[in-house]
Amino acid sequence: MLKKLACSTLLALCSASALADTTTRWFTYTGFQEYFGGATGWLPNAKIRGMFSGDDSNHDGILELGELSRLEVDGFNYLHSSCGTSQDCAASAFSFGAGDALSFSVNRSSHLGGGWEAISIVSGSYYQRRFDHEPFSASLYFAPDTVLTITSVPEPSSYLMLGAGLLGMGALARRKQRRGTNTQA
Repeated sequence: MLKKLACSTLLALCSASALADTTTRWFTYTGFQEYFGGATGWLPNAKIRGMFSGDDSNHDGILELGELSRLEVDGFNYLHSSCGTSQDCAASAFSFGAGDALSFSVNRSSHLGGGWEAISIVSGSYYQRRFDHEPFSASLYFAPDTVLTITSVPEPSSYLMLGAGLLGMGALARRKQRRGTNTQA
């Protein structure tokens, strides 16, 4: 009886945690039009990667900047003003909604040695790096051929439910095996 109660409680806890509204996604933009030092060209393998996580607290089906707990682009978390040694980061806009519609705007500046570098990314528009030295800027522009891929990240509660289910199936198989051994004796 106690085992059944413990199993029921564990499954109820796993189910309750799985109902959370937390959304976590990885995204990759692939293929950009380049402009660097006066030269242009198509870069089919150029990528901008990132991830975001947050709770749709107002339940409107759209995850917005104020609802995010993490926004990483190319390895930097833009929700923290200091994203590394001598670096400042900021996110000024974010939206993710129906049909995997993703929109964001982030900025990062670095002050290294005697120079600086600034990066601005506006999804669907451009990725721009500006320097305090020649060539002064390099830009990647989103084009009609730029591909956005978004993948879901399983939440820890999903793994917990999977583990509980596998343990339950293992316990049931062991129980059946024991009963089969007892009836044969």
